[in-house]
Amino acid sequence: MIEFERTKNLAKNKKMSLREVNDKAKLGTNSIYKWKSNKPGSDALAAKLSIFLCK
Repeated sequence: MIEFERTKNLAKNKKMSLREVNDKAKLGTNSIYKWKSNKPGSDALAAKLSIFLCK
């Protein structure tokens, strides 16, 4: 849940939807929403981070 909330806040600050983040990071369908109950893998976190650092 913590990583989902962090991602949600980062997306809000960048004026992006979670769907946009998910698509730009080339993650599977609704992957970010699954982080509410499961921990994301390191590949998913790296992809997410690259979105926020590049924009």
